Amino acid sequence: MRAIADIETAAIADCHREFLRVLQVRANLVVPVLIPKGLWGLLVAHHCQSVRPWSDDDIALMQSGAQQLATAPAIRGEVA
Repeated sequence: MRAIADIETAAIADCHREFLRVLQVRANLVVPVLIPKGLWGLLVAHHCQSVRPWSDDDIALMQSGAQQLATAPAIRGEVA
């Protein structure tokens, strides 16, 4: 999980910062979607208008969403 309140002051690679600038992102929150086989993907929230200090509730909601995704039959490779 990674919560970046301000991409301009965060300790991230220059190429990552430039990529987020191109997307006009100012803050982002990234949570892994984990399945039994490992990392399936990432759930990402971008805030574009201004700096955003992510709250504990924001993070918990994203983690809950990632856990729900991880249990979806389509993601787990199960036939519906």
